Amino acid sequence: MKKEILYNLLKKYKINNKDLNYNIFSSGDLDSLQIMNFIIDLEKLTKKKIDPSKLSIIANQNIKGLIKLLKIK
Repeated sequence: MKKEILYNLLKKYKINNKDLNYNIFSSGDLDSLQIMNFIIDLEKLTKKKIDPSKLSIIANQNIKGLIKLLKIK
């Protein structure tokens, strides 16, 4: 998966911030249902199951952390 696909997914959820340190989960831009749907969409796009315990780590909650966690190029 390429970074552009991640940014397009973020746009789908009306997140236009491309700052790598932007915390998607604690920003308040997504409610709990949107966060769950975002994770499901991310799993579908990457074809990888995301371990919820990995997302509880603050370093994985920002764009840079997701890129690293999911090995996005």
